[in-house]
This record gives sequence, structure tokens and C-alpha cells, in this order.
Amino acid sequence: TATPTVTPTITPTPTTTPTGDPHAGYVVLLQHMEDSGLKDELGHFLNNYGVSKSTSQKKFGSSSAYFDGTSDYVEVTDDRSFKFNDNDFTIEMWVQMPLATAADSYHTLACKWATGAADNLKSWWFGVYDQFGGPTSSGYGKVYWTNSDTLGGNTSSPSISLPTSVWHHVAMVGHSLTFTTFMDGNAGTSHTYSPELMSGTPSLLIGAHWDWSVGSTVNLFKGYMDEVRITKGIARYTSNFTPPTEAFPNPVFGQWQGSPPSGYSLGVANTRQVEDRQGFQT
Repeated sequence: TATPTVTPTITPTPTTTPTGDPHAGYVVLLQHMEDSGLKDELGHFLNNYGVSKSTSQKKFGSSSAYFDGTSDYVEVTDDRSFKFNDNDFTIEMWVQMPLATAADSYHTLACKWATGAADNLKSWWFGVYDQFGGPTSSGYGKVYWTNSDTLGGNTSSPSISLPTSVWHHVAMVGHSLTFTTFMDGNAGTSHTYSPELMSGTPSLLIGAHWDWSVGSTVNLFKGYMDEVRITKGIARYTSNFTPPTEAFPNPVFGQWQGSPPSGYSLGVANTRQVEDRQGFQT
């Protein structure tokens, strides 16, 4: 097992003025991929298992994160920020996937998967699934979501495939207990889900899927990621849209004037203020 590079909790500089994002106070995770630790601007504790900073490829800024598809992934310690329950949410990022030479069926973007059979119904997976027998010169398969350990779970995919070696904006959105995936602003089909699905306690993994049946990570992402953002309490996209044209603005403290309460990272502080304001479950 690889030894992770640990990014400790940071204390962000507080601000009460949104910087171009009307929903900045709802952001619970944001990675610009501009430093070697791939820090979360909200201060979550990260374990980086081999993901490297790349300056040769980037969507915005000076760098992106490179995942080798073999052992690299990022683990974000679980807390209430990532228990969406019946809240709206948006998970989004920019990805670039080089053309592979073999049939790589699953490429995980983000995942919270059960650590045992008893909690299997509290699992979700968001990634790229090649349902056509392997990458081709035109690109990988569809952007997908599933909520079980088989493809028989709920799925959603845009009507076009994900071309390789080009940056694409991908998003998974939950709105009124209905989720939809988007690729470059194009919506896939929508499916309903139960609040229980979003209440699991496993760590959030970026770039890998935890398979409890074998006790290891599988379906690792190969390629580049940039601008990973999770928003809790807001469905940013509910129909086709034009993808962002610049890096995501840094988050703000929302209702918290000054520093967040003692013992809370900015991500949990924003989660708490969102829940308190709108009566969300914790």
C-alpha cells in the first residue's frame, strides 16, 4: 500500500464578500490543483496517494493533478459536508483523459462506497464508464453514475461520448431527489434516488473506487483533473448550460462573520450554516 502525502487541515483567510460566485457560501470542497498537496480551499484533511502536480496540462491556472490509473488517488476524510441526505448538491470538475491502449471499463471521478455489504445501499459512484468494449480513437464511453456494485444500479449519461486528450467539464447534480450527469453542459437522463443513498460514512475518494469485497481500491482514474468543486445545498445546473470559462472563485464563510466556530473547518462551517439556514438534515 502506498504511503500517502498528508495535507493537514488549514485555516483559510476569512472573507464575507463573494468573489464572482453567488453560491460561494455553499461550497464544501474546492481543489484548484495549484500546489503539490492538492489542498482543499475549505480545509478538509486530505491523504494524497501518489497524485502528482502537472504543469504540462492544465485547464486553468498553472497546473492540474495527474492520476496514473494504477495506484493514484486522493482520500478526503468524511464529515457532514459530504452527507447530502435530501439536500441538493453539485459535484463538478474538469478532466482530460489520454487515449488508453487497453479496455479500461471504469474510471472513477468521485466515490463514496460502502465498506461492507450492510451499507451497500449508502454507496454512490461517479465516473466514466466504457460500455462499448474499450477506448477507441474517438474517445471513452459515457459519463456515468451508479448506486450499486453492478451496472444495474441507477445510471445517467449524456448522449455523446467523452473524447480523449481534450478538457471536458463533467458534473453530477442532485436536485429534489433526482440526479443528472452533465458533460460539457449537456444533460443526461435523470433518475430519482433515496436520501439514504447520500448518508453513508465512508471517506470521499477522488480518482478511485473502494471495493470492500476485495479490500482495495479499483477502477482508478487515468488522466488529469482540474478545479474539483462540491457544493452542498445548491443544484447549480438543472438544464443544459455553458461550462465555466475561468477557475472557480474561492469560497467564502457564508453566514459566519470572521473565523468559523472552534473545531470546524471552513467546509464544515459552510455546511453547518447551510443546514441551519434551510433546515437540512445533518
